[in-house]
Amino acid sequence: MKLKFFRTVCGLALLGCLAGVPAVAQDAPEGGRDAGRGRMAHDTERREQIEERIRERFSSMLRNELALSDEQADMVLPAMQDLEATKREVGRERRDVARALRRGLDQGANDVELEDLLNKFEQLDDDLRSAEKLALDGIDAELNVRQRVQLRFFVQHFRTELRDRMHRGRERMERRQPRPERPHPDGR
Repeated sequence: MKLKFFRTVCGLALLGCLAGVPAVAQDAPEGGRDAGRGRMAHDTERREQIEERIRERFSSMLRNELALSDEQADMVLPAMQDLEATKREVGRERRDVARALRRGLDQGANDVELEDLLNKFEQLDDDLRSAEKLALDGIDAELNVRQRVQLRFFVQHFRTELRDRMHRGRERMERRQPRPERPHPDGR
């Protein structure tokens, strides 16, 4: 069972690597700007398909790992999906605020601006913790103690494996990128 679980997580992580790859390069591709828009739409559609497959597989694995009854699955799986969507949304906002904080520090923003951004950053952390607690309280009400424990380990393991696989996939993609030619030291 553990080997099967590991293989499934690895497969999902590979799909996740594809979802984490930048959609398009900054430069317009051959064929002009319209070709770039078509490529962006295709990449976005592809990413959405991959993300949907990951969500479906996550749900299937969660159902099997926790041995959820049909009634439990009907409550737990949508709640988990809603929680993950909230985490993605808040995570994006949090990264945006973190970038704004870094820019503010680098560009000499005044203390009031930095404090406002810091307060927003901390509020997003609080919002995320509250959303997670509320969702888990509702989910826990549907599970027995063993399932609640398994849920925590399952989610943690799944996220760690997915993050690690995405990181390794990005590193492989970066190694495949052609390196810009450097002029020869002798000027050749």
